[in-house]
This record gives sequence, structure tokens and C-alpha cells, in this order.
Amino acid sequence: MRPIDLFPAMTSVSHAHRGVAWEQLAEQQIGVYRRAGWYCLRQHPPVRIQHGYAATIIGSAACDWVISRGPTTVVLDLKSYNGPRWPLEQIKGHQADHLDAATRADLIAGIALLIDGVAWWLPWPALGTVWHRWERGTAARGECSLDAAQLQAVGARCAGVDWLAVAVR
Repeated sequence: MRPIDLFPAMTSVSHAHRGVAWEQLAEQQIGVYRRAGWYCLRQHPPVRIQHGYAATIIGSAACDWVISRGPTTVVLDLKSYNGPRWPLEQIKGHQADHLDAATRADLIAGIALLIDGVAWWLPWPALGTVWHRWERGTAARGECSLDAAQLQAVGARCAGVDWLAVAVR
């Protein structure tokens, strides 16, 4: 299974739309997983349709994706950020609750992060420990956001955008 390459030229992706671009690239990678026999379910927040066309989000969704094949199930949320340090505040409480529940159920859970053109898989058992310290207000200095060395300590870089290969190894 060959991973989709990361953005060929990151400079062509506007900073305002980098999250959208990451989601679109992730959708392409999901297609690779589907063709390889993985079941991939995208989860959306509940919405209310107004005036026939406009949708308003009225609740919070679980994590972005559930990907499963045989006994292996991965629950993940996609995140992206432009800058040298990724702020933990990007993970909302309801997302952490879902990642905690998936971990307790012995599923593989984590964050697929794109930061400054590099894709990372951050497994929730390691990242969640750091996030919960931050959420409780007991994070050490420098733990409210993570730089490349801290990301490496809790996770792993991905080849292209193939976070699944890293998550299941």
C-alpha cells in the first residue's frame, strides 16, 4: 500500500485553508485504505438544516474517523497547525473523552497531525497523558504546546500521510 505523498508544494496551500487541504489529502489516503480492504467511517457532528440549505452544527461529534479491518480498529482525529509548536488546546474535551473511551476499549486511538508540512501519528495513550496534565492545569513549563522533539517523544513521523501504517505497527 503506497501512501499518498504529502503536499507536493506546501507553499501553494494557503495558511487559512491548510486544515481543509489536510482533510482533503486525508480523504485521498482513506481511499487508499478502503482499496486495501479497510472499513473507514467518517463521523460528522449533528447539524440542523435551516432555510433549506444552511446547516448549523448543534452538537459535537466523536473523533473524525473509525478505521477497521479484522481485529484492528483505529479511532483518530485529524488536526493541522502552522507553526513550530502544536498547541494542545486544539484537542477539545469531548474529543479527549472519545479518545479515552477508545483506549479503554483496547482500540488504537490517536491524533493524525499535520504541522509545518510534516505528518505525525500521536497515539492517545502517550499524548493523552500530556493533554490531561495540561487540561488539569498541572502541565510543566513547555507542555502546553509541543515542538518536534516533544512530538517525537509521544509519537512518530509518517511517510507521506500514511498514519495508519504507523498507528498499527
